[in-house]
Amino acid sequence: AAYWLDIDNEIDLDLSTFKYGNILESRHRGLESELSLHLSDKVSIQSAINYTDAVFNAGEENESQIKNVPEWTSASRLTTRPTDWVNLTFSHRFFGEVFLDDANTFTLPSFQLLDAQLLIQWKQVGLQLKAMNLLDKEYNSSGYVFFDNFTQDNVEFLYPARGRYLEAGIRYSR
Repeated sequence: AAYWLDIDNEIDLDLSTFKYGNILESRHRGLESELSLHLSDKVSIQSAINYTDAVFNAGEENESQIKNVPEWTSASRLTTRPTDWVNLTFSHRFFGEVFLDDANTFTLPSFQLLDAQLLIQWKQVGLQLKAMNLLDKEYNSSGYVFFDNFTQDNVEFLYPARGRYLEAGIRYSR
């Protein structure tokens, strides 16, 4: 799928003040693609790749990328079903580099994550185990730039993401 949106007065959250403001004019263009392959009754692969060109369309930052919006993202997963009651999925997620400021001078690097999920389904009861960020990658999920009056310089503030973590759950369906 392809899209092109010209937006007036887009709402923008300023992470340095946690206040909303408006972007006078912006343009969002992109491509979204997805592929699913069922290799057998027990193995499937899914992959999605997205490109986003989200830029200011007016003002002093004209044509600059809108902050905290990656140009590239992707997600892929391999799912196998070794038995009728066991489902095992391995996932890869990629988030491209983003700018932390409207002038596009500060960047947050891209990152990739690997995850795994085990689902054991027995009749109406399912046990789900997830291991997220398997490689315990240290990365920052987002951030902002704030002008420090004391040092008279711009300072990056970053939001660190979780390292490896596990989730477990039980599902019941009728």
